[in-house]
Amino acid sequence: MNCPSLFSLVSSLAAALLLISPIRAHAGELPRDLSLRADRRSIARPLYSPPGNTIVVPPLKPGASNQANRTVEATVTAIAEGDIFEATLNQETIVVRLACIDAAELEQGHWGQIAIDNLAVFLPVGQPVKLRILGTNYRNQTVAEVYLQGRSINLQMVQFGGAVIDPESIDNCPDTRSQYVQAEALAREKAIGFWNQTNPVMPWHFRLGWGED
Repeated sequence: MNCPSLFSLVSSLAAALLLISPIRAHAGELPRDLSLRADRRSIARPLYSPPGNTIVVPPLKPGASNQANRTVEATVTAIAEGDIFEATLNQETIVVRLACIDAAELEQGHWGQIAIDNLAVFLPVGQPVKLRILGTNYRNQTVAEVYLQGRSINLQMVQFGGAVIDPESIDNCPDTRSQYVQAEALAREKAIGFWNQTNPVMPWHFRLGWGED
């Protein structure tokens, strides 16, 4: 190989590396969670998993429409988290996930405790409740709007700062969506419950590791 050919080859390689390098640098600047956000929210933890496990809220299971919009009566048997409780339905135990809202995780300390305390007040153990079932999620939890004596527990949780609107699932509650929006706006304005902090970390952000020391 003569010298001009060798020089041309080296020059071509150098030019190619210069083109590739900016692409790699740009990719490295993307937010760490951007590509993981959807996948991590589709993986659920067990109901009583120990602290430190990945905490995510799964979406509704595709094809669950055959169960949607049924209204059934169940009895509260245990409060698990600020947006999850156990109930008996037709003599079977089910796990109910409150639809369209999201409560602070237990690992968020004081705010997670506020959420679970509020739900325990609104849903006393032994109370019969009505579930407007929207479907089931990947953990086989029943996703529902919950009513006690004609009042929406989901909405009350938002009104009293025990939970916030879940932006990824609020459209599953089209008939009451505007009520949720108004309730959250008022709770935020009055700094009630979850909103009584300077820089609140949304539950979905906390599950992605935001706000952790």
